Amino acid sequence: MKQAVNMEVAALQPGMEVATAVADDGGRVLLPVGAILSAGAIASLVRREIAAVAVVAETPEDPQVAAAQKARVTASLDHVFRRAGDGAATRELYAIILAHRLQGQP
Repeated sequence: MKQAVNMEVAALQPGMEVATAVADDGGRVLLPVGAILSAGAIASLVRREIAAVAVVAETPEDPQVAAAQKARVTASLDHVFRRAGDGAATRELYAIILAHRLQGQP
């Protein structure tokens, strides 16, 4: 699961993704959300004395939380499809919607 993690600038590595916009003391945006850090960008943050940056980090997901979320999504989708029949097209549509709704979920 992806989440924002605050890191000291000294610990940043090129290739990390910025999770929240980085602004200077004057409010000017130095790095927008989603920017990928380069060595030059990190050096610029050091020169501007930016202490920390929120970056996107992959954290291990809890299997119990993931199973509970999948059960909730499946129950909701079962309700929507309760009268849709059991044809091949219906099963395929169900699978596509389920995958979409679970995408990015823990």
